[in-house]
Amino acid sequence: MSFYQKSIEFQINNFLELYLSKGTIKRMKKEEQYLEYFGAENIKYTRQNSNIYLRCEHNNNEFKIPIPFEFPFRSPTTFYVNNLNYRNILRFNKDTFVSNELKKLNIDCLCCTTKLCNNNWSPVIKFFNFIEEYYNNKKLILKLCNKYWFSKFCNNNNIILEIEELILSFI
Repeated sequence: MSFYQKSIEFQINNFLELYLSKGTIKRMKKEEQYLEYFGAENIKYTRQNSNIYLRCEHNNNEFKIPIPFEFPFRSPTTFYVNNLNYRNILRFNKDTFVSNELKKLNIDCLCCTTKLCNNNWSPVIKFFNFIEEYYNNKKLILKLCNKYWFSKFCNNNNIILEIEELILSFI
């Protein structure tokens, strides 16, 4: 390890020790290793006001996860993907089409199924699990959007319902 790397690590450790408990710092070092193994890059810590964030990049997306003081015993309240609040990405404002499609999948609400929800949180959940969840929910949302727009197209063009359902089964 070069002098420069040691200097940066020293600065990060001092920065974290001012705001987080020793147990949380130990866990954060492990989180960095998990994220690196998962393929995340440019892992760093930043501070905004009184909050500390773990930032990283994965597949051309930037993730910013606030670290609660009680971490890992309390989940982050949210995280950000390309500066968008993840919880806002999951909300559909009571859209009936989306609600019906989610119910077909036995999902009442995407916000209630996220690992950010206190009812779903466990200290064994890692930050890379949030990133995996984001990608899974992104696929699901895109699938729902495709179904929605295809159904609109079929309705506007008087396509027979049986044909529409057959095509939708492949989406």
